[in-house]
Amino acid sequence: MMPGLARVKDSTMILISSPYKRSGLLYDRWAACYGKNDPDTLVVQGGTLDFNPSFDKRVIEAALAQDKKRFSAEFLGHWRDDISSYISRDLLDAATDTDITVRPPREGVTYIAGCDGSGGRSDSFTAAIASKDGEDIILDCLYERRAPSNLPR
Repeated sequence: MMPGLARVKDSTMILISSPYKRSGLLYDRWAACYGKNDPDTLVVQGGTLDFNPSFDKRVIEAALAQDKKRFSAEFLGHWRDDISSYISRDLLDAATDTDITVRPPREGVTYIAGCDGSGGRSDSFTAAIASKDGEDIILDCLYERRAPSNLPR
């Protein structure tokens, strides 16, 4: 092997993109791996001029003057915070306990459940159990069975 070259594993995956909405495969991989010391994964984030110093800075300045939110993602490598579904990703992440899949029942707590049934062909069957602790609503259990599924009738 020549100096300066490294062997690439057969399962190598390279993702290159401008950051956009805080959802999807690119965001999930960035959130899981950025800033982590992992010998199998390298995540870099930067702007156009970080990766291509010869790019015309005036083009970036003009675009940012036209639409800062849009072109900050495109030229500066910033995730967009103005595009969200219902709740911002930062707020959702701050309110999520990532290591808990189901909370055990607690004595003296009243639970409510909800269900969104599925026809089994294209949408998921979902069910949820929630409780209230003071002013906080807690999602104690969330279940999804992805379609297609053969649900009992």
